[in-house]
Amino acid sequence: MKLKDRVEMFNEVVALSKKLTTYSERFTATSVRAYHAEEVFNKLCLHLKSFQRNLYLEKEEGELVDISVLASISRMIVEASNAVFYFTDRGVSESEVEFRVWLSARHQDVDLQVILDKLNIKFTHIVDTSYYAIEVLENNEYYKSLTSSEQKTLMKGQKAYYRRGNRSSMNPFPKEIEEGIYKLLSNYVHSFPAGNSLYTGRATLHPLNFQNSAFIIIETALCYSSAAIWAYVKLRWKLGKRLDEEEKQFLKNISQGTVILHWLEKERPKYSSDPLEIRS
Repeated sequence: MKLKDRVEMFNEVVALSKKLTTYSERFTATSVRAYHAEEVFNKLCLHLKSFQRNLYLEKEEGELVDISVLASISRMIVEASNAVFYFTDRGVSESEVEFRVWLSARHQDVDLQVILDKLNIKFTHIVDTSYYAIEVLENNEYYKSLTSSEQKTLMKGQKAYYRRGNRSSMNPFPKEIEEGIYKLLSNYVHSFPAGNSLYTGRATLHPLNFQNSAFIIIETALCYSSAAIWAYVKLRWKLGKRLDEEEKQFLKNISQGTVILHWLEKERPKYSSDPLEIRS
């Protein structure tokens, strides 16, 4: 499938996400879980709009396309989507839902306090809410089922999200593929050596040349955002009525990640190593 077709499909996904955003609406969530899902979903929609604005892959004379910007936003889309999956997971017990919500709150309190301390700004409200988060977690059945080592780490606010190594069923790619893609995106974002050389487009024979990297970056943004919107619609079914059945099926189909998996199957025979392996 041509890159241009995937870009057009991404634009359709952005249009659907706009129907579900609630920036200007108040009190649409009816539970704490839905509130957190709504919060991160609205943030995801901002990322999608930013990605769309930067989707210009035609070079001006004498200039290079800054593919690192797209990689950076695509990585943010992956992270925001994973957060949406976290708060919309189905089949999770009430105690684990409560655990996830208040672990997130604990992490927020700790991180904000660290930032304010380094900026030498005093704000006691964070301390008050942090005590409540600690109390809820200490009395939570799921939290109490964790090992003492896990509890100690989590109570320090070192993790915003914790699912004991279990991946969401909504993830569009297998674990190894996701990790390979995330590493590619990170190389562009952090100006690591691989990202510093691939963006120029000179390594045309490399599996991760400019064209292939652009495809992976766009396809990742497309699949994760579709999966996140689909997961969100299933949790917020009343809000989901803003989409018709054809639009929902469209999202569900894209969220499977089959296009990039088929693309990898076709690309692998061309090279002696996995196309997502970054060599030094």
